[in-house]
Amino acid sequence: MRKPRIRYFLLSILLAGILGGVLQTAWPFLFFPRHNLSFSFPAQPDRADTTTAQAGIAETDITPPSGMPKFGYSAWAKNADGFRTRLKARAFYLKGPGQTPLALVQLDLGTGSLVLRHRVAELIAGRTDVPSHAVTLLVTHTHSGPGQYLGSDFYNVFGSNKAGFDPALFEFLSTRIANAIIDAYEPRRDARFAVGQSDLFGYTRNRSIKAWANNFSDREHADPMRAVNPTMTLLRIDQKQGDDFVPAGALSLYSIHGTAIPPFTRPYHADVWHWISEELENALAKRSPAFIHGAAQATHADNNPAWKHEDLRGDLEAERIGKALGQHAIRLFQSLDDQLSSTLT
Repeated sequence: MRKPRIRYFLLSILLAGILGGVLQTAWPFLFFPRHNLSFSFPAQPDRADTTTAQAGIAETDITPPSGMPKFGYSAWAKNADGFRTRLKARAFYLKGPGQTPLALVQLDLGTGSLVLRHRVAELIAGRTDVPSHAVTLLVTHTHSGPGQYLGSDFYNVFGSNKAGFDPALFEFLSTRIANAIIDAYEPRRDARFAVGQSDLFGYTRNRSIKAWANNFSDREHADPMRAVNPTMTLLRIDQKQGDDFVPAGALSLYSIHGTAIPPFTRPYHADVWHWISEELENALAKRSPAFIHGAAQATHADNNPAWKHEDLRGDLEAERIGKALGQHAIRLFQSLDDQLSSTLT
């Protein structure tokens, strides 16, 4: 007679576990505070000079206070206890002759947010000539930045180590990003642009190579170091100073997951992107002291950082990989010396 009792006991434990899991999952969606956000985008008057190409670039700090949850590693993450590298917003105001003005902003954040973009567009209306539909937020996808500023309940609940939408953080980020765009717009100058692309292998690997290889029959696609997106795209921006055009900034895109800094670390960290941006900025420091380089995520998918060994994962490997990508950005930037024009593509 004991076997049925044991069977019922184990079944009750299983059912209790399932019920507990369901409640744990559903609890934030059912009982956490809800925030209703509304936005207004007034029509923008045509105040821009449409006969010349113009650009403005600005940078601001978006590092939140210590003690806040971090996004990317979900429940594995720890609350921030400071920062290893500051988190930045780098704003690029761009306008080709006769074209709609654009605001592209590179952000050391884990993911984009539609409501954040809407709020930024609202804040710059009336202060710039950028229409709401021409504001784009480009993130690095660092897993060591803040969360809880998103329009997705799923990511606000499960993306960070603490569930919920944080209205104070949301407004902090919105205001800082909007101010960066305004700071880029107000001192805008005549500009020249060039866009280039170049491949770099060896610093990313496909983290799901077995699944990837199922789609192909050739051996090349079974190599995790080759089954990646290797293309770096770089927009070079030179501004007019006196009678000459001099380097002012660059915006680059590359496919690498922001996970060189592992889970369980506490400080905020821009991951490899800190060094990617810094390498090109340092290379141009003497020629253009105010030069700004924003580096952001392209397609990350399964493009993981290719750290040499799991035990080395962290600051050392993030720096090694980031600097290598930064050196590639330097070479790509220099290759565009004779391709500058007023055409913004």
